[in-house]
Amino acid sequence: MGDGLVNGKLMNNEEERPGVRGDDDADSCTTWHWHSAEVNVLFFSSDGAYLYSGGKEGVLVVWQLDTGRKKFLPRIGSPLLWLTDSPDPSLSSISCADNQIHLLKMPSMEILKSISGIKLPCSFPEMCNGLQSGIAFDCNAGLVALRTENYCIQLYSLFDDRGVSEVVICERNHQPGDEVTVVVTLAVLSLDGSMMSTAEVKLPEEGLGGLVCLKFWALGSQNKEFSLSTIIYEPHRDAGISAIAFHPTRPMAVSSSYGGDFKVWVCNNGIQEKDQPLSNSGWTCHAVGSYQKKPMTAATFSSDGSVLAVAAETVITLWDADKNILVAVIGETLMPVVNLSFVGTSEYLVSASRGSKPQLSIWSMSKLCVSWSYMLHVEAIASAADMSSFAALALLPESSKCNEISLKGRDGVILLFNASDPVPIFTWSVNKAKGGGSCLYSSKSVFYR
Repeated sequence: MGDGLVNGKLMNNEEERPGVRGDDDADSCTTWHWHSAEVNVLFFSSDGAYLYSGGKEGVLVVWQLDTGRKKFLPRIGSPLLWLTDSPDPSLSSISCADNQIHLLKMPSMEILKSISGIKLPCSFPEMCNGLQSGIAFDCNAGLVALRTENYCIQLYSLFDDRGVSEVVICERNHQPGDEVTVVVTLAVLSLDGSMMSTAEVKLPEEGLGGLVCLKFWALGSQNKEFSLSTIIYEPHRDAGISAIAFHPTRPMAVSSSYGGDFKVWVCNNGIQEKDQPLSNSGWTCHAVGSYQKKPMTAATFSSDGSVLAVAAETVITLWDADKNILVAVIGETLMPVVNLSFVGTSEYLVSASRGSKPQLSIWSMSKLCVSWSYMLHVEAIASAADMSSFAALALLPESSKCNEISLKGRDGVILLFNASDPVPIFTWSVNKAKGGGSCLYSSKSVFYR
């Protein structure tokens, strides 16, 4: 009786072998299982003794062909895309989805060197889409701090056009986008770049188990690396953090929350040891403020630190941060304010609100009223400490995008203003403005990302 199908199964004189198809030589076929996600990299060593595999998990696996034993290179931090051999059999390189190339010593898979470009931003789950871009700038060193997919903050040199270092915010392996359980929501640098604060959210599972965490970091004087100084769990109970801002001259910071309050934090400085960050130092709560139980959506200090401005949805409250006294209330805007910035040493405060009626508003501190405004959807505001001008990164309205020939696909514009004049000094059209950030270095020098 010949071969045939019975109940959908192949019936013949040979036993079925997993992974063997058709007329393949069953004795020469082997099936190995380890990867739980898509495999993008398969590569045999030049001597035929090893097989390398890697993919979406961000792990490189080396298989010893004669024994089936395997070794791993974990914590790469991003899905693998390519593996390239070299004329020297002891060297290989892998490229990853986070725009990074690693040079490897083979077959031990020791990373000898990493070449880092600007890493991919983290992909927010739906519940985190309303958050700010979280891009921070160190104007003194020309660095930008970027949140990345692998729970890190990347410090990238704008002058040298290369990645400088990384700060691991959460000690976790890479997680595919559809399995993200932790999101780094904010990263802010102090004016001199010596301190950093980050916020992270552990996403709730089926409505339970969410956790908000605020962290403060200190920069080493010699090694120029950030180390963790203080962890504060649920700083605003179970409410999310909307903004973090550092005092311009002192170790003080403010965090605002959607839960209806803001907190002022101060650093109790310890002993500064050589080549080490501050030891025995920690951040503690100095004051708590609120306004009519409204969500606090943005915060910033004036250039000399004497005034703290906190947005309570559609109004702006002005505080004495040292005495925790409400000085004045200005507003009201049509939509919630999501960005605040004092314009250098001038008397002006600029705000951006988003929603169905977005608005860019410039407020006079001497008159406590709006000086001028535009109906613009602003993604970021940048002010320099010693100038009376500011830059705004805004999305172009849909009605202006019909002329695609002149815009050439650009969807945003950077507007440079003198705070006292509603007519822009300069304008630049840009691509991919949504979610971007900017930093003002001089009246004619603006960094945009």
